[in-house]
Amino acid sequence: MKWPGPRLTVRRLMIVVGVVALGLGLAIQVARLGRRARHYGSEAARAAFQELVAGQQLQMEAGLEKIHRDSLRLAREELAKPMYQRPEWKQWREGNDPLLANYLEKVARDAARRKASNEKAVAYWLARKLRYQQAARAPWLPPAPDPPEPR
Repeated sequence: MKWPGPRLTVRRLMIVVGVVALGLGLAIQVARLGRRARHYGSEAARAAFQELVAGQQLQMEAGLEKIHRDSLRLAREELAKPMYQRPEWKQWREGNDPLLANYLEKVARDAARRKASNEKAVAYWLARKLRYQQAARAPWLPPAPDPPEPR
């Protein structure tokens, strides 16, 4: 019985092997790019979560600062009542107490430092999230370098 198709010459077999190799190479490359895109997408999601956490810390610091101001105001209002009119509390009532001034200065300095640190963290994680989102959209391109970590 004679073979019904074209003759299998060495040239034709080499062409078939080349086409199959190109197909397999393309499939491997697509799978590799898909893995890279998933990896970059997960890194973008992690950076988005960290950005959210840093933003919530920033909001929490603002809330704590408001609570601190309100508690000082309430304490001064309470000390203004007649039952607290002791001479040793006069400096504190009038805001001239050096210990209180040092404490308030330290609290304000620490709050400003934490606020600046949290703002840097939000900016860092936002830049990182955008970088990985871009890398996930185009995994065949090399990603941009990570932004420097905040100090």
